[in-house]
Amino acid sequence: MSLDTALKRSALYNPALWSRDEVRTYYVARPKLLARFIDDFRREKPGTRPQHRLILGQRGMGKSTLLRRLAIAVDDDEELAAAWIPLVFPEEQYNVGSLADFWLNCLDALGDYLESHGRTAEMNAIDAEVERLDRKDGEGALQTLLRIAEKLGRRLILLVDNIDLILDRLKDKDWALREALQEYPRLMLIGASSRALEASYDYGRAFYDFFRIDELRGLSEDEMREIIVNLARRHGAEALIRRVQEDVGRMRVLHTLTGGNPRLAVLVYGVLSKGFDSDVCADLESLLDEVTPQYKARFDEMPAQAQLLLDKLAVHWNPMSARQLADALGWSVNQASAQLDRLAQAGIVEKVKAGQGKRMAFQVAERFFNIWYLMRAGRRARRRLMRLVGFLHAYFSLDPGVVPDALRCAEPAPSQAAHIATADELMGEIRRLFAAQQEQVAAAPAYLREIVAMLPSAVELQVGERVLAELDASGIGESLQPVRAALVAAVAGNAELLNDVAPEIRLPAREILARMAPSLVVG
Repeated sequence: MSLDTALKRSALYNPALWSRDEVRTYYVARPKLLARFIDDFRREKPGTRPQHRLILGQRGMGKSTLLRRLAIAVDDDEELAAAWIPLVFPEEQYNVGSLADFWLNCLDALGDYLESHGRTAEMNAIDAEVERLDRKDGEGALQTLLRIAEKLGRRLILLVDNIDLILDRLKDKDWALREALQEYPRLMLIGASSRALEASYDYGRAFYDFFRIDELRGLSEDEMREIIVNLARRHGAEALIRRVQEDVGRMRVLHTLTGGNPRLAVLVYGVLSKGFDSDVCADLESLLDEVTPQYKARFDEMPAQAQLLLDKLAVHWNPMSARQLADALGWSVNQASAQLDRLAQAGIVEKVKAGQGKRMAFQVAERFFNIWYLMRAGRRARRRLMRLVGFLHAYFSLDPGVVPDALRCAEPAPSQAAHIATADELMGEIRRLFAAQQEQVAAAPAYLREIVAMLPSAVELQVGERVLAELDASGIGESLQPVRAALVAAVAGNAELLNDVAPEIRLPAREILARMAPSLVVG
């Protein structure tokens, strides 16, 4: 399989389809994390209890790829390969119904390892032993695994994807699993999950405070660009590399909308490699086409009530409380809360901090899933999204590479703002700017530069409420969503109110607020 094949949709969502060479080549994200894992493995001394670990991250954050890359890295390192055997499992172990099933899967994975290394006689011996085992005897399967590992003179790294599935099915045996992992230094468990494990943070549960946790968050803008550049370099696409490095605004829009998801970064490369025109909206639509089969299947698999709730949450876009969702759906709060709990457990929604003095709110966990749904939810939702895309491209194109990333918007220009001395003068300029048509707003960096230049004066002259009223009255608030969010926070003197808007709006709104009222934005 070539790298081009690995980039196809089926392989992209299933790293198990890649060859070892492709995994080495394809793993271009998080090299520092990989190196840290390997260094930690090297520090594990024989006979001492190893540090078991849990990798957390939303779908597409690279958990499965990292597990496969760890297995290959151990094999590639002479010192580690002499001490450890990495055991790789199917992404979902649906056949696990008991602890015996889990240990039998470990024996099967050990046989696979030996076969892949040309040691078929030892593999056959393991298969023969497994045939003689009582498949309900978990202790017998465990002791067989340990005895074979001792005979091989190696310790075992259990690289278990979707470990939440395993632990959910072994709830009545979770203490027995913990005791085995604590008692036998030959076993080190590295699990991955798309959701936090209740058993790992609930005091009194078997795995409370048991794992060292590594959380995979979205890549930074620079890391995402590095992935795309590395892939382009491997394909000899030098022209694409130049365009990616030059069009800072465009890349920042794509990073904001995808949330730095590594899988989506690879899809972005695929989209850009087909043609790099000037329309970031076309990039977005092509990217959405790529993810539609997976996202549609995910939504179709949900029960009807979950679909109804997720529809309301995704179309609203901004975080919502259980009460808001219940009111929108005509449900009781308990009914909405029950559905939210199920969706949160499945990693589909997540709790987030709301504005000051409010209870926790909820939003769609994978942000690009929300973007995808907005594009399919009807004319109004699509229009709102596309106006934000236009705003982001114009805003992120303001003096790229000159102003620090934390405050990307342009400094106020003397010709635009220095002459303003009174509140009435400022409001006159604001009315002139807000008289623009919707279509002009999204496409004009110069227009946004003028607006951004006026906003600090609005705070200084204490007319923020009047500016906000003019924005709402003008009808262009939808095209200036981040500006409006920043104004609301500035008027209230409370930056936490930005928590009430979608992350895609919050990022530029926070930067704009930092220009308007730096004292409100800390860190």
